[in-house]
Amino acid sequence: MTLTTAQKRYYDAMNEFEAITSKELEQTPEFSQDLLNDSDYLAVTKNEAYAVALCLLDDDKLYLDETLVHSTRLDIEDETYYINFVVTNEDDFKLATDEDKEKHDKQEVIIKSGLN
Repeated sequence: MTLTTAQKRYYDAMNEFEAITSKELEQTPEFSQDLLNDSDYLAVTKNEAYAVALCLLDDDKLYLDETLVHSTRLDIEDETYYINFVVTNEDDFKLATDEDKEKHDKQEVIIKSGLN
């Protein structure tokens, strides 16, 4: 079975996650091919709710640069991490709220890797 580019990048990212955290996955979580193909990035975090990236546009206001598509919990060796799949907003930017800004400032991203 040949891996797609998104699958290969997902497995590479999870291998990098293991190297960064020095924690070994018993089994790499499986996700649907559609989710992997449709997502732009994979972000593994310590925070439950991934705070998507923010961007500054011409009007000097912060906007959401990404949209969270799917998130799942990953428990390894008494530690909890979250695997988040996001897409980049290309045209439809939503104004970031104070809550979005606070989440963004407090998030702990272990790894963020492009899938497509």
